[in-house]
Amino acid sequence: MSDVDLSEFYRHSQPKKPPCKVGIVIGALKPAEQKQLTAALETDNNIITSAAIIKWCESRNPLPLISNNVVSHRKGTCTCAK
Repeated sequence: MSDVDLSEFYRHSQPKKPPCKVGIVIGALKPAEQKQLTAALETDNNIITSAAIIKWCESRNPLPLISNNVVSHRKGTCTCAK
């Protein structure tokens, strides 16, 4: 059975998880701000902290974020990861 491609089934199963709040915020931003936030998320968290990202997002989008949202997005364990 290991030679059977089940990727389409896995993709269809993904919506059971709640959507990533960071991904929602990114989608609501202007293109320049999307690039800025994406770059910040990709920067080492000892340089740009999750708290700094949350404050930046709060000033641009009303969706509340918590540290766990940012951490899971940075790790690639959120629903944005494919």
